[in-house]
Amino acid sequence: MTRCLLAALGIGLVSSAHYKDWQPGSCDLSGAEEWLEHFGIGPGLPKLEVRYGHFATREYVVHGSDTNFAKGKEELKSPPQITWAQTGKYTESKYMVLLVAPDEQLCNSDGSGCAVTWRPRLLWMTLNCQKTASSGHAIFPYEPPSPRLGQQRYIAILFQQVKPGDLGRFMQSRVGWDFEGFMQANRESLRAVSYNFFYVDADLDPNDELAALGFGEDEDDYPTS
Repeated sequence: MTRCLLAALGIGLVSSAHYKDWQPGSCDLSGAEEWLEHFGIGPGLPKLEVRYGHFATREYVVHGSDTNFAKGKEELKSPPQITWAQTGKYTESKYMVLLVAPDEQLCNSDGSGCAVTWRPRLLWMTLNCQKTASSGHAIFPYEPPSPRLGQQRYIAILFQQVKPGDLGRFMQSRVGWDFEGFMQANRESLRAVSYNFFYVDADLDPNDELAALGFGEDEDDYPTS
């Protein structure tokens, strides 16, 4: 069963059962949840707060499967604002943020076609964060989502850094990134805390985008101009 919950306290904990102050969410995270379960992440972790743009101009709150951006959207060119609470014994904890594209399409150099690989493309990795992704050190600088064809998922994951981990061979390339190997190598070092995801559609007309972004649940969800 899909669980989309917002944590108010205790972001360093690993299971929704341990959170004290929860509010029901309205987004559907199953598109990320089903994929992440194969790697031992979730289900039942809370929704990670992810926003693109800026509150002073135009801001888009990510609502899981309800959020579908058009490829090339201006706000996607800069890293999203990813935030979380750190309280109690987790105040001084450090965190890692990953942004991955699990449906990366690899095209032949001769133009003969594209194939889908189940080893994702890594768009962003930032370490030693506290409360915000922007506070950390980017090992892989942010790369804007840019699907070649159709609609593609982009999953943001927050990990608590429990102890020093193993980056090693996982720093060589973004393409066909070995997410499964990374999780196995760091199963004692990283603890998944929360996640969120959105779609980017190469075929979506930007003029029709607002209808596909899932706005309307709350007044604050509408972008400001």
